[in-house]
Amino acid sequence: MAAARRALLWGVCLAVACVSGVPRPSVLRAAAPPARRTVPAPALQPETPARPAAAVGAAKHLGGGTSGRPVRPAYGPGGYRNEVVALMYHAFRPHPTAGDVISPANLAAQFRLMRQDGFHPITLARFEAFVRGRASVPPNAVLLTFDNGYRSFYQVAYPLLRRYHYPAVLFAIVRWLSPGGAPPGIHPLTWAQVRAMAQSGLVDVQSQTWNLHAGVAVGPGRVEAADIGRAWSPAGGRETLAQYEARVGADLLRARQTLQRRLGAPVQAFAYPFGDYRPRLIRLLHQAGYRYLFAAKLGWGNLSGQNPQVLFRLNSGAYTVTAPGAIAAIRQVARDTALHPGWRPPRRSIEVWP
Repeated sequence: MAAARRALLWGVCLAVACVSGVPRPSVLRAAAPPARRTVPAPALQPETPARPAAAVGAAKHLGGGTSGRPVRPAYGPGGYRNEVVALMYHAFRPHPTAGDVISPANLAAQFRLMRQDGFHPITLARFEAFVRGRASVPPNAVLLTFDNGYRSFYQVAYPLLRRYHYPAVLFAIVRWLSPGGAPPGIHPLTWAQVRAMAQSGLVDVQSQTWNLHAGVAVGPGRVEAADIGRAWSPAGGRETLAQYEARVGADLLRARQTLQRRLGAPVQAFAYPFGDYRPRLIRLLHQAGYRYLFAAKLGWGNLSGQNPQVLFRLNSGAYTVTAPGAIAAIRQVARDTALHPGWRPPRRSIEVWP
């Protein structure tokens, strides 16, 4: 079963071309970037004694509790029910040739096919209530999410959201929104643009850290995501656990408080930078007030009653993805999730960049 699951994930990733387009730290920039490797880890353990999958169903498939009555997912000729496929996008350019970038025409075609084929984008609030087992969702439900905070989101995606009246989530790297806050070569959103989109009622602005969407050296020739790794330098050695928690905890809290103060709306959702997570980061996120935590590498459907510390997303925004391919991948993921609702994600996902 584990081998079949790994093969399935590889197939989904290949189908949607899960290629990261976010700039890496300067140490990683090269004509031919080295391949990353993922540190293996055990699966999440349920918080209650294990029961047969048929009895557990969707309610406990990640070990999380619920105060409602979760329902099992289903897949048939009309599509899928009782699950939500969250889609991930980043930036938009006319002729992308690498990374998590698609053309405006591609995004427009994806939205057109979603409408034509009966998909229903839902709000973040409804998604959160569904995950908690407190609300239902329409058939073929999707959640549209956009990462980092590129200006092309405002220029390309936002007009399409308004045309179709589709709700969406923006996971912003909050420092980028201020003048000079983004790395060189990045064209970020401005606070004025973010405020206008938030006031439209279509875009729910949430956090992707204040400024931890980058790499940090964790040893000689080893780099991890800055919110995951304990920083290391030849002169100072390795960051202590207390220093790590103070650095990361302050960043997470600053991002959430800044968004809430400037936009006047609650912030409880978070997208893991590079899709990496581990238990101690999850603890810091909970302490900072985040409750719904989105991964990036696990193409899978989200179910009623699941534990919200690892919410799944499908990369529909990689440069190799066509609009028909994106729709086919949504259906494939939804079908596989309905067939295997008891699958559990890994306890941690950590990539080490050599």
